[in-house]
Amino acid sequence: MFRKRENGLDFLAHGSLFSSDPKRIILKRILLTGNPHKISKRRSVIRYMFFNPKDVNYFKPVGIFTKKGLRGTILKAVGTHGLMKCSFNDTIQHDDTVCLPLYKRVYPPWIPATWEVNVSGFGVADLAPFNWDKKNKDGIKAVSYTHLT
Repeated sequence: MFRKRENGLDFLAHGSLFSSDPKRIILKRILLTGNPHKISKRRSVIRYMFFNPKDVNYFKPVGIFTKKGLRGTILKAVGTHGLMKCSFNDTIQHDDTVCLPLYKRVYPPWIPATWEVNVSGFGVADLAPFNWDKKNKDGIKAVSYTHLT
């Protein structure tokens, strides 16, 4: 990229392009970590990952892993302070760290109207005026559209 000056061009920046695929999704990854509290063979009580049992139950289907390479699952919440009982594929050590990966969609942003309706000929800006709450005479949810010009 160059900038035009009176005495010539100045070099501003350079870069590379991975691809120009419009269906490419960019994700942000974060790791929730916790420490083993009590260990009994392949099962362990993990603390400091969550702080209430509702969060433990919400993330129960997600698989967990340790820094030393063990894989595991969340079995149940223990108590009221976010402790959880987990099962691993081998014996876990006290100095290990338990991780749970979380992913968030960054680009393209999730706009429900653009993903729920398949309307040909309309752009993203044209889908905003849809009214999603109307029902027709049979009680079926219908979509009404008013085009803004």
